[in-house]
Amino acid sequence: MSSPRGTTLVELLTVLAILALLAGIAWPGYLHWRARQWRLQAIEALLDVQLQELRAHRREGRYVPVAALHPPALPRGARLHLRLLAPDDYRALVELPLPAGTPCRRYVLGPRGPVHGAGAAGPSCWVHP
Repeated sequence: MSSPRGTTLVELLTVLAILALLAGIAWPGYLHWRARQWRLQAIEALLDVQLQELRAHRREGRYVPVAALHPPALPRGARLHLRLLAPDDYRALVELPLPAGTPCRRYVLGPRGPVHGAGAAGPSCWVHP
């Protein structure tokens, strides 16, 4: 007598359980990798804004609003804010779409480099995003 061909329900459920287990193991690693890529992209965008602002300051003698710049690429959901504080000072902020309270969520940059404190990313976020 020949055995029936095909896949049994038990075999199918076993494969699904193994796939669910592997996905459960891989998901946190993926989320960590994605957040790190977003942080690197935020730093790159702020450095691009800083370079554009320095060029504008050299050319016009003042910093320019964000509308006068070429917008850098940001992760989906991230926001770029630029506030002119004085003719020789500004703050560029990138806020990433990460949960509130997440370290390294808000990066702030001025004409002289990173700005720390007041909810901004600390020095370790700039060195090890």
